[in-house]
Amino acid sequence: IEKLGVPKMLVHLFVVYFGVLSAITPPVAIAAYAAAPIAQSNPLHTAIQALKLSFVGFIIPFVLIYNPALSLVFEFEVVAFISVVFRLSLAIWLMTTSLGGVDRDRLSVYSRVLRMALGIAVLLNFVEVQAIGVVASIALLYIEARIAKKKNKVLVS
Repeated sequence: IEKLGVPKMLVHLFVVYFGVLSAITPPVAIAAYAAAPIAQSNPLHTAIQALKLSFVGFIIPFVLIYNPALSLVFEFEVVAFISVVFRLSLAIWLMTTSLGGVDRDRLSVYSRVLRMALGIAVLLNFVEVQAIGVVASIALLYIEARIAKKKNKVLVS
């Protein structure tokens, strides 16, 4: 990765981040083996559920490599930093609600697929795709909020 022009510190952070996440990834999943007796479940099933819930966490190191402004050390510009944090937050929300299947109400399969696609689009390194993804995401969230409000649903997320 360093030969591609990525600063050495970011390469190390990338590796350390995945080292930390190794506690929840199957088949080793040390954290799942510790949590399974508490949940009275199978350790492998617990590891798979943990992986589904933390899937978005595996994307963050790649965002850090492609957007060094997120590190607050390399190529730092306030506007770039705010843009990356906003897009990353939006993508995390879209992807986690997509994988969980719930936002203000249960999500349809169509809505889940659309949220995942928009979450990916928001993170891609093409400005046009990012802009379309952000606008479409905000529109989708607004429309779904209006529908949930009409149904008088209690906010879950």
